Amino acid sequence: LGRYIENLRINKDYKFLINYNVKDNQISNVEFSKKLPNNLQRAMIRYLNSFQMYGDVSGCSISIKILEN
Repeated sequence: LGRYIENLRINKDYKFLINYNVKDNQISNVEFSKKLPNNLQRAMIRYLNSFQMYGDVSGCSISIKILEN
Protein backbone atom coordinates (compact mmCIF):
# COMPACT_ATOMS: atom_id res chain seq x y z
CA LEU A 1 0.00 0.00 0.00
CA GLY A 2 2.86 2.37 0.82
CA ARG A 3 3.96 2.50 -2.81
CA TYR A 4 0.54 3.81 -3.85
CA ILE A 5 0.30 6.59 -1.26
CA GLU A 6 3.94 7.59 -0.73
CA ASN A 7 3.65 10.72 -2.89
CA LEU A 8 0.34 11.87 -1.41
CA ARG A 9 0.08 14.50 1.27
CA ILE A 10 -2.05 12.98 4.03
CA ASN A 11 -3.23 15.73 6.43
CA LYS A 12 -5.28 13.55 8.78
CA ASP A 13 -5.89 9.93 9.70
CA TYR A 14 -8.32 7.95 7.53
CA LYS A 15 -10.10 4.75 8.45
CA PHE A 16 -12.52 3.36 5.87
CA LEU A 17 -13.84 0.32 4.05
CA ILE A 18 -13.56 -0.27 0.34
CA ASN A 19 -16.34 -2.42 -1.07
CA TYR A 20 -15.94 -3.84 -4.56
CA ASN A 21 -16.78 -6.69 -6.90
CA VAL A 22 -14.60 -8.71 -9.25
CA LYS A 23 -16.00 -9.21 -12.74
CA ASP A 24 -14.06 -10.91 -15.53
CA ASN A 25 -10.89 -10.82 -13.38
CA GLN A 26 -11.17 -7.01 -12.95
CA ILE A 27 -12.20 -4.75 -10.06
CA SER A 28 -15.63 -3.15 -10.52
CA ASN A 29 -18.21 -1.16 -8.54
CA VAL A 30 -15.74 0.34 -6.08
CA GLU A 31 -17.41 2.17 -3.17
CA PHE A 32 -15.81 3.87 -0.19
CA SER A 33 -17.50 3.93 3.22
CA LYS A 34 -16.41 7.54 3.77
CA LYS A 35 -15.76 10.56 1.59
CA LEU A 36 -12.09 10.65 0.64
CA PRO A 37 -10.01 13.13 -1.36
CA ASN A 38 -9.99 12.24 -5.06
CA ASN A 39 -6.24 11.58 -5.14
CA LEU A 40 -6.57 9.10 -2.26
CA GLN A 41 -9.50 7.37 -3.98
CA ARG A 42 -7.45 7.00 -7.17
CA ALA A 43 -4.51 5.60 -5.18
CA MET A 44 -6.78 3.06 -3.46
CA ILE A 45 -8.21 1.93 -6.81
CA ARG A 46 -4.67 1.51 -8.20
CA TYR A 47 -3.87 -0.53 -5.07
CA LEU A 48 -6.90 -2.77 -5.61
CA ASN A 49 -5.98 -3.24 -9.26
CA SER A 50 -2.58 -4.56 -8.19
CA PHE A 51 -4.27 -7.64 -6.67
CA GLN A 52 -4.32 -10.86 -8.68
CA MET A 53 -8.01 -11.52 -9.44
CA TYR A 54 -9.65 -14.69 -10.69
CA GLY A 55 -13.23 -15.13 -11.84
CA ASP A 56 -16.27 -13.25 -10.64
CA VAL A 57 -16.90 -12.43 -6.97
CA SER A 58 -19.30 -9.94 -5.41
CA GLY A 59 -19.39 -8.37 -1.98
CA CYS A 60 -15.65 -8.04 -1.41
CA SER A 61 -14.35 -5.52 1.13
CA ILE A 62 -11.08 -4.41 2.61
CA SER A 63 -10.52 -2.28 5.69
CA ILE A 64 -7.86 0.44 5.40
CA LYS A 65 -6.34 2.74 8.02
CA ILE A 66 -3.92 5.44 6.89
CA LEU A 67 -2.18 7.71 9.36
CA GLU A 68 -1.28 11.31 8.56
CA ASN A 69 2.28 11.94 7.47
